[in-house]
Amino acid sequence: MCSALRHAALLMLAGGSVGGAPAHGQGAPPLVRVTVSGVVGDFQTGGPVVGAFVKVDGDVGGITDDAGKFRVELAPGAHWFDIRRMGYQPRTFEVRLEPHVLVAELRVALTQVPLDLPEVIVKADRTRLVFGDQRGFYRRQRLGTGHFLTRADIEARLPQVLSDLLRPIPGVEIYQSGIEDARIRMKSRLPSCQQETPLVFLDGIEVWAPSLDALVPIQFVEAIEVYTSSVNLPAELARFGAACGVIVVWTRH
Repeated sequence: MCSALRHAALLMLAGGSVGGAPAHGQGAPPLVRVTVSGVVGDFQTGGPVVGAFVKVDGDVGGITDDAGKFRVELAPGAHWFDIRRMGYQPRTFEVRLEPHVLVAELRVALTQVPLDLPEVIVKADRTRLVFGDQRGFYRRQRLGTGHFLTRADIEARLPQVLSDLLRPIPGVEIYQSGIEDARIRMKSRLPSCQQETPLVFLDGIEVWAPSLDALVPIQFVEAIEVYTSSVNLPAELARFGAACGVIVVWTRH
């Protein structure tokens, strides 16, 4: 492998544009979603890159866990991935997913870069704990219009995944089929909400997250707020589809 290729990225796509076995049978309908299972590693050491931010087509797709892994579900076709972590050269590349593929495996190597950071003076502000302006979290918590979990609440409950935190919340329904990740929906009288998942925000950005457990590892979660319906939903979180509930996840940085 030439040096230019090694420094670009170690990219292995099973079933994407570089190959893959076709679905059994002729004339099978195309799959609606393709699961992309990715691993981000360190080019120099070969170890995992923990806490790397993964964006797909400009939207937040997740954060790598302790093993450098992430997972997203995408429609077949071309998608642009952007993977970044402080101390590494960011990687941006295109992946093409075939409609007959169930799972695509992606391996990406990030190259370390030296950091020359200026002197930083830190002033404590207990209302600004994570990316973005989390003061809204505390303001909404004081209003009491939703359900709120702080980092202290999370550590006290000892959850394995995000859905473990939401099970005790009234109006939240957790369901699972076979070995799939737990899915979340809100108990609602609206017929459409029986099939729709709630809106999800990650650090203030709306993301597509059919499986909340695959969105971000629990150790990176700083706070969560849950609204089981659009009733008393804060105006800043109101979006099309919010009638089926809203979940806001704040990460630790």
